[in-house]
Amino acid sequence: MKNKRGFSVVESLIVIVILIFVILICSMFVSSMLKKENKQVFKTEVIRAMQAAGSAYQIDLVNKKVNTNSKVCYSVEWLKANNLFLLESREEYNGSILIESNEDGQIINYTAWLANNDFIVNNANLTNLNIKGKAYEDGVISKKNDMQVTNTCENTDGQTLRK
Repeated sequence: MKNKRGFSVVESLIVIVILIFVILICSMFVSSMLKKENKQVFKTEVIRAMQAAGSAYQIDLVNKKVNTNSKVCYSVEWLKANNLFLLESREEYNGSILIESNEDGQIINYTAWLANNDFIVNNANLTNLNIKGKAYEDGVISKKNDMQVTNTCENTDGQTLRK
């Protein structure tokens, strides 16, 4: 005759332990992927903020609100209020972007100090915006703990402030 008792307690425990192990490994892998993706989204948003500040500068230049060969600081709040920095994510951003131009009014440099609820980048421009490196180096996107945006362009001499 066949044994109709089903699985023993030991066999059931072994299956449960194996399933827990597989779930833990999968969750660590997914968590790692989500962190990398969140960093990449932040990097994209920083670039979009720089582009928004560049557009604001061009508009201000055409409307003669700023001069050529100047430095202009745009706060993220000002860019959002003027519908130039539209966010796809629900993250709250704070900080500012500094635009430097030459005699012809062409933008020669962007510098960003930006943070959201998770990440922060200080003193970043398009050439040093980096998602690798030691925490809180200039231009490096870092995990935000107790850090705040520091050395914003509001502390830079000789610029027009758009707040």
